[in-house]
Amino acid sequence: MNLNKLCYKIFHIPGYYDPGNVRERLFNELDSYLESKIARLDTPTILISNQEQYDVFCLAHHQLNPKNKFKWGELGIWASNTLAMKNFLDTDYEYLMLMEDDIYVKNKDRFLELLSEYMDQLPEDWEVFSYFVPEDQYTKYYLKEAKSFSEGFGLETAITYRGIEENIQGGYLSYPRKDHKGVVESYQDWSMLCYIINRKTAEKILKDVIENGIYEPIDWYVFNVIYLDNRIPLEKSTLQEYGEYGVIAYTLQQQGKRGDIAYMGGTIKINRFKTYSITPEAEKGCSLFETVSTYQLREVEDIIE
Repeated sequence: MNLNKLCYKIFHIPGYYDPGNVRERLFNELDSYLESKIARLDTPTILISNQEQYDVFCLAHHQLNPKNKFKWGELGIWASNTLAMKNFLDTDYEYLMLMEDDIYVKNKDRFLELLSEYMDQLPEDWEVFSYFVPEDQYTKYYLKEAKSFSEGFGLETAITYRGIEENIQGGYLSYPRKDHKGVVESYQDWSMLCYIINRKTAEKILKDVIENGIYEPIDWYVFNVIYLDNRIPLEKSTLQEYGEYGVIAYTLQQQGKRGDIAYMGGTIKINRFKTYSITPEAEKGCSLFETVSTYQLREVEDIIE
């Protein structure tokens, strides 16, 4: 891929819910590097944390039409992403890379090299490429591979999500695995830490959002996931079963975790977008910056270059 055809934006609000200025440091280092290599898109990060901020944005841009219950932060993410897409279409660039400010890139040169390599593997009709896959999504990839292996031999597979997960934790899998270290059809359900779209996709998303409204967080929308039931707040004891991640939250999430609300019921995949990701074995260009806990930050001096 010709990087001269790519522009980027890292969504970031200085000082907002940033103990120790960790996100600020991550943002400044990556943004400074990328600006020296590729074009930065001139587009704002939209903060929506209350009704007034939401009304101001909608009055100015007329592009959010929520049809379901949302957290304010989720609407801020939608607003920032869709406005970036709109501004992207006013440029001559062919590709747009959008990132959240809790992204960590250790080797910045390799980040761009890998991006170019993976983009070259995409089919001509690709619409979304996710450069990052959360580790808790790997099970979905292995389950899909295991089912494909069983069905290829005409077997009725009894492989379950839990069974695959236990095998992974035990350090082995009970089926022949493909040694695939590149791009595949997306298997993840969440995370917009770093993703790339083309002009056609930006036009498609904006048209759909304006005409039909939004029903789910943007990551579920992009990764073709529909949760069949409404959001159901859970008791604290139930939340503990899901666990909580000690992470530096993306600015617009306002330190909220997806576990704050559980999405009960079944899920279905639809063919809204042709999305692609990398396999669990593929070389990673970026990661989600994690800490020991929200209040006990890992020493960052040794790992931020």
